[in-house]
Amino acid sequence: MGAHQSDPASWPLLARGALVADIVSGVTRRPGRSQLIRGPSGIGKTTVAAHVARTLSGRGLRVVPIVALAELSHVPLAALAPLLATAPTSENRVDLRLQSLVTLIGAAPHECVLVVDDAPLLDEVSASTLYQLIRVFGVAAVMTARDEHTISGPLERLHHENLLTLIDVPPLSAVEVEEVVERYLEKPLQPDIGATLQRYVEGNPLYLREIVFEAERSGRVLAKDFGVVIEPTSLPRYWLDTFRTRIDDIRPKARRLAQLLSVSQPWPVSLASSIGADALDELRRRAVVSIEPDERQLVRLAHPFFTEAIVGDMSATRRKQTVRRAAAALRSTDIDSDRLTAAHLLLEEPDTDARELEWAASFALDARDAAAALRLARAAKKRGGGFTTDFIFAIAASAVGDVTEAEEAFESSMSVAPSEEDRARVLLRWGQHEAYRMHRPDLAISRTTLHLPALSPTARDIVLPELIKWRLMAGEQAILGELKDGTQTDALSAVSHGLVRSMVATMAGHSADATAAISATRALLPPTLKDLPHASDLLDLSEFLVSVAEGRIVDAQAFAASHRASGPTDAAGMWTYTLALIHLHAGVYGKADELAELAVRQLEWRDFTGLVGCARALSATTAALLGDEDRARMRLTELPSASLKDAKTILQRGEALAWLDVSAGKREEAAQRIRAAVKQALLQQHELLAAITATVAIRIGLPNAVLDLLEESASENSAEIFRAVCHVARAASRSDHAVAVSMTPRLRAAGLDALALHICSVAAVRSPETMIRRKARLFCAELNEGALSDATLRRSPSGDARLLSRRELEIAHLAAQRIRSRHIAEQLGVSVRTVENHLGNIYRKLEVNGREELAALNINSF
Repeated sequence: MGAHQSDPASWPLLARGALVADIVSGVTRRPGRSQLIRGPSGIGKTTVAAHVARTLSGRGLRVVPIVALAELSHVPLAALAPLLATAPTSENRVDLRLQSLVTLIGAAPHECVLVVDDAPLLDEVSASTLYQLIRVFGVAAVMTARDEHTISGPLERLHHENLLTLIDVPPLSAVEVEEVVERYLEKPLQPDIGATLQRYVEGNPLYLREIVFEAERSGRVLAKDFGVVIEPTSLPRYWLDTFRTRIDDIRPKARRLAQLLSVSQPWPVSLASSIGADALDELRRRAVVSIEPDERQLVRLAHPFFTEAIVGDMSATRRKQTVRRAAAALRSTDIDSDRLTAAHLLLEEPDTDARELEWAASFALDARDAAAALRLARAAKKRGGGFTTDFIFAIAASAVGDVTEAEEAFESSMSVAPSEEDRARVLLRWGQHEAYRMHRPDLAISRTTLHLPALSPTARDIVLPELIKWRLMAGEQAILGELKDGTQTDALSAVSHGLVRSMVATMAGHSADATAAISATRALLPPTLKDLPHASDLLDLSEFLVSVAEGRIVDAQAFAASHRASGPTDAAGMWTYTLALIHLHAGVYGKADELAELAVRQLEWRDFTGLVGCARALSATTAALLGDEDRARMRLTELPSASLKDAKTILQRGEALAWLDVSAGKREEAAQRIRAAVKQALLQQHELLAAITATVAIRIGLPNAVLDLLEESASENSAEIFRAVCHVARAASRSDHAVAVSMTPRLRAAGLDALALHICSVAAVRSPETMIRRKARLFCAELNEGALSDATLRRSPSGDARLLSRRELEIAHLAAQRIRSRHIAEQLGVSVRTVENHLGNIYRKLEVNGREELAALNINSF
């Protein structure tokens, strides 16, 4: 675990880069605006302000720190006392020292920034001085304030006069919680633990730290198969006491409502009011409860630690009575989520109806809470649940990784399925378990094929499309004619067919067909999500790949990043994998490697696409490109044997082995590996990914290894990215540098920056045409400039001596607009001589004689 267990000094601070950047931008733009960072205690306001101050200091601004204290808020100039002591004057009078300080800061307003902690607690004179500096002199300030502090006086005036921007610090997201805890523990968390912790502490960094520390002290930080698990634990008593003081003297009726909420929140405001509107009002006034501003107006305790303090003070008997009362109240609302909460409350009660627990398990499973569904289904089984209970239990057990229990439950549910359609549904989910969880599509194929003849046509339609996917995974030639186009009367079978059609069309690069299938299938989703819970995610993946196929990598990357951040946890591995793939072919290997390793871990935990083998092969590829050959070979040995027949894995494994061959000086062998992989993928109609892998042969200088395969498969329906790669391969094979370089914008739009850099690097040296060499070197400089964050892309056969530096590229863009050297110098804050020296290097490297020839390159259109 962490090197300094439970040591606050070892707890990592999250920079929150986007928030810091927004605040810095607000302060530094002209005219600048002061920023007031608000949030509850512990949310990280001071940390954000510190990062902002550090950034501003790095830009040459003088940071003037001011700290306000509640104890000194009535003492004139208390907050400014440390600064007054250092004022540049020999006068002892406070007013003269203050005047000197204001004069000093006001004389250079754009060189200073005030950083004020707990600004609403400033004493009156200090606050007025702050107002004067901001309003009169234009000095910028970065301030913090707690939610409970009133913005009044000079601060309120600044806000009303449009001189102050209020910034609310958001709670940590599940991703940020996971990041900070993993940095502290120095081990990865199980993928769902970040979201669990985030909900428990409501994204508060301070509370998160204390919970993790307490879990460490009580031995509840445990290493599991899929990462570290932090089991629920109580907050230290001294923390809970601070919450108890807020509720010590509330009236009995309000206390009863708080107790009911502590075991069963949230409640609709109408239900809470039925206990007593005056009780609810009292709890609201004391900030013990909050009401969410949504259409249901849900009432909950203002913080999870109120829950812990209240429950901890109840006797066992009192708690049991409270639980029963809460469950009865929740059932009375006729709202499904309230009914689910009631079922959880009565889980251990022996007289709870099995049908109610079965319903609750089904509801939890639909909500993708597999762990809760398993608990509820297990309780229902003990009370005699039938087919539905067994089926839910099997699906949930598979999702959480209890393979043996899942197998037994699938067997049981298959034997008692009441109809052919139910048996088909069991075959569907059982096959998914074997293909994706156990990495054995062959088992799914054999069992389904055995049972298929005994099913009715309607039942067969439910499972047939998924069977085709499993056959593709197993390396078989899928017979798409087996799918009956548009004849499904059942929504489930129609969606199953639509998912496969969209996937096959996408992988074949037929974007129009894929888009039509995606749109038609989305319209049918709602009634099928119980049986196909990941259908929407799979359509999202197809939509992402359409953008890739059409050469719109910016759209594709934004789509994947957005879905990774805000989509379901189960789908995180899929999106992490796609982002890793994007970074790989952009040549940003360090980031690709980091994401590929994460994708492997996430997909081992949850994989409903059969991508874990591809992810391991991708990790092997990035390791090989980074020179870590031992890790690359280890990852390759970890590939599930069944995945070696899947075209996606075949392609990625081929890339990994090819780069290992290249590092060993075996370029011919590497090219033949790529050829074999591309050929196999094209036979399986994986045109899109085959084209991407084919770029490796071009990059190692042997385009002929794949050119004939690409040209044989190319057609009018081929994707933009396929046609672009084919075009470049043809140009490279003929050493047609002019055509190859002209393809650079298309390659960059498609996310193939690594390929673009290669062809431009070659042309920069070998092209006999001066204009082509010039353009190639400019493109190389642009590509390298875009890869400053990753040194692995910053390379070129032309040698660094011929590449423009970052500053040279900047000056070249300006000079190409025929801007004079004096104006360039003023704009960049350098001397005219410096500009002229850089221009000399630019002209030499690009083989031009002046601004006119530089402008002729049309550099600013690149």
